[in-house]
Amino acid sequence: MALSAAEAAKTCRAKLIASVQSIWTEQWGLAPNAKTPRAKGERVAIVLSGGVDTCAVVEALRENGFVVDLALTVYCDPSATDRPYAPLIAKSYGVDHVEIECGKDELLQGPLQLCVEALRSFDPMQIRNSMVVARALMEAKERGMRYVLTGDGSDELMGGYSFSWATEDPLWTQKRGEMCSDWFFSAPVLGEALGLKVTSPFTAPIFADWALSSLDKALCIGKRDLEAAPGEARQHRQTGKLPLREAFPEAISAWRRKDPIEVGSGATVLGKEEGRYFSDLINAEELLQEKQRLLREDKVVIRNPEHLYYYRVFRQALLPYLWSMAGTSQVNKLGSRYWSS
Repeated sequence: MALSAAEAAKTCRAKLIASVQSIWTEQWGLAPNAKTPRAKGERVAIVLSGGVDTCAVVEALRENGFVVDLALTVYCDPSATDRPYAPLIAKSYGVDHVEIECGKDELLQGPLQLCVEALRSFDPMQIRNSMVVARALMEAKERGMRYVLTGDGSDELMGGYSFSWATEDPLWTQKRGEMCSDWFFSAPVLGEALGLKVTSPFTAPIFADWALSSLDKALCIGKRDLEAAPGEARQHRQTGKLPLREAFPEAISAWRRKDPIEVGSGATVLGKEEGRYFSDLINAEELLQEKQRLLREDKVVIRNPEHLYYYRVFRQALLPYLWSMAGTSQVNKLGSRYWSS
């Protein structure tokens, strides 16, 4: 029998709370009592975007009586839409909150290098989004954290991405299953490179298996009143992740609109849609010459200045790996896995 919306929300809440509990006590082996002091090698952080995903994780931590040592939020630009939400959530949870102001130039140094080397990629969308996570994880490492929670997987499981909304069931459920069978998140890979254990309660079997087997499109996607910032007038619009939103109605971000990580953090300033940052670094003549040279020498198709910038870092850092690839088509996949021109 299909779940009702109320049943879906109730079970969603229980599953997320159970998933957080399992990660904390079984996977990480941490004491369940928040009052028990943790050793230096047992410190926990959360990458707090301020979206409904990480806000719900905070509520699940609270329900379990778990307190993380640190919440981390990265802002790349004054336009970052996470700014109004993340501090409110951290304050309500009573956790130390580190707000990292990371400009474009800083983002393209350590975080970019970490992403290219750890992910072995030069895909603009993947790299741009991952640099924000990388910067947060670098801060976690510097501050002595050992374990890190994220909100990865919620969008994939519960219709968070607008590109899926036009598809109807049963095809929607089929495509969701295919996407989740091959999903990849950069945070655990980046964390491993830094010596951190990074995971998300949404991707744990306790939650993911339930969502895939129990939630269809009708339960996940629908029209609701959403806000762009705390206290702003809400607009009636289509949204996903309804079971999660309705599972934690007390969450500050329960009815926040969905903003991609690059919008929430302000990293869109690096993208081709948001200005000429990379075009100012690489002019049209240089781009044309390099596209021709790299196609000829490396058999790599470069699409725009941002793509070229990341490939140069990739080429310098991973040249032996580059030439050990089975074929040049494989190299191109590293630069276009998520690319749409």
